[in-house]
Amino acid sequence: MKIKLLREYIKGILAESRIVDFAIDLGQNDAYKSGDRDYKLKDISSGREIKKLFNKHADHTFLSSLDTVHWISKWAGPQAIKNLIGKGRDELSATMSLPGTNFGVYPPGDFGLMINGRITLASNDMDELYTGAYYDYINADDEEQAKKKQQRKKSSGVNKLPQTRNDYKSFSDRKEMLKSKPELADNFVKSRVQFILDKDTWKPSGSTNEALVDNWKPIGIVSSNSDNSKIIETMFDKDISKSTGEIKTILMLAQELNVPVYNMDKSIIWISTK
Repeated sequence: MKIKLLREYIKGILAESRIVDFAIDLGQNDAYKSGDRDYKLKDISSGREIKKLFNKHADHTFLSSLDTVHWISKWAGPQAIKNLIGKGRDELSATMSLPGTNFGVYPPGDFGLMINGRITLASNDMDELYTGAYYDYINADDEEQAKKKQQRKKSSGVNKLPQTRNDYKSFSDRKEMLKSKPELADNFVKSRVQFILDKDTWKPSGSTNEALVDNWKPIGIVSSNSDNSKIIETMFDKDISKSTGEIKTILMLAQELNVPVYNMDKSIIWISTK
């Protein structure tokens, strides 16, 4: 009897799989249109539908526990971090890591901005979202499209969207089967859908994950270059105005923001003494 009750309990938990319900809902959504990658970001409604359903099904308590870093490319340099100050309404792409682990393996540059905000979309593989760059959301080929983008930027900030348009209709077509076999459906959908909705769908792999983070604030600066990290660590309790180059820019910025500087192991290597 106890074994039977345990099986029923487990079956009930699996029947409430977030990822299964998310995939079915997306497949049933008439406003969402699958298709080729939307490089021009013309189909705004489909991206919004994904984010709306993600918000509905995601475990936001789990997502809020993740550490998120927006990385700056090498060619942009530390000045690009400074340019973000005051733009907390503009959604940023970020990598995610669990508390107690390092910051991950994807730093495209020597520095990143650690941010705290609301995750509006998350995937185990950034290529499954392909959200594009900031200028994709403010530039356009024609005047009318450019005007609309600028209006959105002024009203709610730059809200990023997935350009990838996968087909989820097969999940809604199989709704009855998925609901009748919850012990199989959960793994079936997880193997085909890369969105991170909760701890059960967190699947670190060789690919780089991506989160879109809205209404964010800076809580740290991350140094991914070990040589830079060693230099920064020697500047603790010293006059940072005597440092030079990118190191000086980063330390002055960290002091301005009143945030610490971390290495890739999430150890604090510098903090303002003022």
